[in-house]
Amino acid sequence: MAAFHFAAFPELTTGLAQLNGAPYGCQTQLWAGEVETLRGPCHTGKYLNVTALAEYITVTAEAGLIGDLSLWLDKPIFLVAGDADVVVDHEVVEKSLELYSQYSSKVTYRLLRGLDHAFATDRPVRETFFFPGAVSPILRDLGVDEAGHLLMHLLGPLRPRGKAQRNNLRTVLQHDFVPKGWNSITANMDEVGFVYAPSACQERPLTCRMHVVYHGCYATASNIGDGFYWWAGYNDWAESNNLIILYPQAAFWHGSKACWDYYGYTGAKFDTRQSSQLVTVNNMVRALYLRRSKPWN
Repeated sequence: MAAFHFAAFPELTTGLAQLNGAPYGCQTQLWAGEVETLRGPCHTGKYLNVTALAEYITVTAEAGLIGDLSLWLDKPIFLVAGDADVVVDHEVVEKSLELYSQYSSKVTYRLLRGLDHAFATDRPVRETFFFPGAVSPILRDLGVDEAGHLLMHLLGPLRPRGKAQRNNLRTVLQHDFVPKGWNSITANMDEVGFVYAPSACQERPLTCRMHVVYHGCYATASNIGDGFYWWAGYNDWAESNNLIILYPQAAFWHGSKACWDYYGYTGAKFDTRQSSQLVTVNNMVRALYLRRSKPWN
């Protein structure tokens, strides 16, 4: 989902961090049953054609459905894969590297040894699984501070991480920001999202930078509680660097497994500027900065 946001609205983003994910446009090369079997080109890289992906990006940009491709040029892109991931093979992320390097001069790729389909941390974490019997936990303690690495890659040097405070974690009523003509069910947005904001950012949000974190499939708070949005490590960095961290939350409607729409269950424009989910998140970002309608509780 982060790749969709970056491609659709490059004028609103400072860069892209994509973890264990497929390249933009991958859904154009799906075959029948791919979503159900999870072993199609977007998960194995097999038959994934980078030339065709680039053509799709060009056509989509020319149609005005995503942003100006020239805006990618000097923006950092941070890609992470795990060599033990059996859900999205690291070859898929390497296709992203090949594709995005055609547009940005600042693409970084990291292959983490021992990482499965999880988010890497450098601290002991509560073992929380996507669902009973899942092959990977939500977080994996590998001695790697992935949150810190990607934030510094996107934002530049940061002060040493602090200690997150529970009273700086707020909720956002996402249904207030769904675009006209949609509702929480049709857009597959959970009722509540989360935002971490140090006290200085709550008082003067325009003095702070913001990072949007999209959870993975099943990793919504309604399924795993605070297992991701509190423990992934972003909030500690936010506390000492005046960062606002927004954690939008997908829902389980449409058989989506709380995945963000990466294959069209909300409609054909799911990866464009007309995506109901992307527009909802942009509306939340705008409201959090402008403090309109008491965006957080």
